[in-house]
Amino acid sequence: MDKTIKILILWLSFSISIQPLAAQVPAAADSAGLEQGPLSPMLPPPVLGDPRFEFKAKKDIPILAGGAAMAIGGFILKARVPQLTESQLAALDPNAINSFDRGAVDNLRELDSNLSDYLLGVSAIAPFSVLASRSIRRESLAVMVMYLETAALTGGLTNLSKGLFRRKRPYVYNPDALLKDRTKVSARHSFWSGHVAASASFMYLTAYMVDRYADRPGWKWAAWSGAVVIPGTIAVWRYTSGKHFPTDVLAGYAVGAGVGLLIPMIHRSQLPKDVTLNIQPTPYGVHAALTF
Repeated sequence: MDKTIKILILWLSFSISIQPLAAQVPAAADSAGLEQGPLSPMLPPPVLGDPRFEFKAKKDIPILAGGAAMAIGGFILKARVPQLTESQLAALDPNAINSFDRGAVDNLRELDSNLSDYLLGVSAIAPFSVLASRSIRRESLAVMVMYLETAALTGGLTNLSKGLFRRKRPYVYNPDALLKDRTKVSARHSFWSGHVAASASFMYLTAYMVDRYADRPGWKWAAWSGAVVIPGTIAVWRYTSGKHFPTDVLAGYAVGAGVGLLIPMIHRSQLPKDVTLNIQPTPYGVHAALTF
């Protein structure tokens, strides 16, 4: 509960800070389509009839459904991961871990884990910052759909990965970690980092939208810089907290960034009419294939 309250406080602080930056479009210019002067808002209004992003139910609903199916299937797989017993813990050998990842075993900073939670909360609400501009709210439906698709696909892929790979977290190998934590089901959900994947997906989605809406290079630079730095910072904290190996955070970053860029690209140039989504149950969960 305390974490939730702190995340909400960060959310409010972030929202207040962006409101002055996203100046409202003057009514006269908004209605007449006049060229704006030097006091133009951070994110100029899209040209009427030529939206930056589009929503089409027959093409977006399958994406949402596929993401939801993967998320549910992955959740079921995660729940079926068996817990480690004390005898299994005693038999673990850190030297069996590859040399690139092995250093994570010695990390155990709870503060860094908490900090990564808070920064993930900031990442999760970052895409809504574009709606601070009244003109962009014309495309609020497309923005919301892209957000939901990004969250669903990233969450679905992450859940499936954790449920299938069942990789032990670094702190499992650390005798200084609490036994109750080392024997939890979540102790075998290391690959890949869900925090990093989610943050990267939201931040790259935000950067792509700002790049399409903004007319000032400075704002575009700031958005892309945030997309790189914020998930990267979370990746470092997930490593120093002992929650993940370097390969976990690298894979999570790549997947999250990929989804965060793919979704707005699809909506910028909408999918062709012959788009198909094939969802089939498998012995290991759900298989979803999107073709276009």
